[in-house]
Amino acid sequence: MYVAGSESWRFTWVDDLAVDVALYLRDALALSIDDDLPAVDPPVPVSVPEGVDRAAVQREWPGWWTDVLAFVAARGERDPRKRRALTPVPTERAALMHAVEVFTEPAAKHLRGHRMNHLPRGANVGPVVRELEASFGRKARPFTMTVTEVSVAGLVWQRLADNHVLVSARFARDTDALDVALRGLLGELV
Repeated sequence: MYVAGSESWRFTWVDDLAVDVALYLRDALALSIDDDLPAVDPPVPVSVPEGVDRAAVQREWPGWWTDVLAFVAARGERDPRKRRALTPVPTERAALMHAVEVFTEPAAKHLRGHRMNHLPRGANVGPVVRELEASFGRKARPFTMTVTEVSVAGLVWQRLADNHVLVSARFARDTDALDVALRGLLGELV
């Protein structure tokens, strides 16, 4: 995790097990989901364990995915209960809750070591904010931004909300593309 900020702004770069589990589950169960994200990288073997209702998970996954993304973005609020919980508890989604229990450990093992777990070298948020402040002739407006790194194939930079971006690990390693994207994002926020 990387956190930068001041009294008026906060920028957090995270990877998150909740997001990993959701995407791993999507790929392991071969769910037909239109989420605009490529497959997990490294690829996940398709497997439907006994007791997992794939059809029910397929129905429940899209709403849960939306909840997971909002949950992860809200972790930046420093609510200790949110940091301890793996995902928003899908209590009204029984099939999904069971699948999360089944796939959490395999997802964590599968993706271990495939992330940087920190803001990539060259992505100096603080200096860029100061540079933009000087350019605009004023202090940065208050903002909070969470960038969540995901282990998916391909180059992904997806703005989900005013305060949340998904970025693929491959995109994060492309220093030039990342610099352009971060400067554009920070230019909008500052």
